[in-house]
Amino acid sequence: ETLLKDTEIMKERKNVADFLEAIAKNALAVFGHDAVNEALDLGKVQSVLVSEAIEWRVLKALNTDDDSEHVEVFRNPSKLDVGRMATEFPHLEIVEDIDYLDWIKEKAQETGAIVKVISRETPEGDQFYNAFEGVGAILRYK
Repeated sequence: ETLLKDTEIMKERKNVADFLEAIAKNALAVFGHDAVNEALDLGKVQSVLVSEAIEWRVLKALNTDDDSEHVEVFRNPSKLDVGRMATEFPHLEIVEDIDYLDWIKEKAQETGAIVKVISRETPEGDQFYNAFEGVGAILRYK
């Protein structure tokens, strides 16, 4: 059990080190939700790193006026008030409320990107969470 845990910690350290190297050497990395989301939309992402400490929620809503889908990420889920949203935006129907990690896995799968979950059990994982919002991506190309 200890050997397996040590192996997982070494993988996480390598994943974070690879991410930091991609930023420093060739700028083939982005971080923060907005930049990673955009890179995923464009199919540029080779692998996504997400801190398991992120507790964000993602709401998917359907605009009943024009059938368009809207996605909203809530970084502070304790302030998420679905009832207030329904009152303020009656034309939006919430179709899904999911965890950010699950949402990013779905999004990555659409383009063949790999998702790597990073814990905060190591100094590298803690640094990744604090310095990069807990979300980063290594890109296939610029």
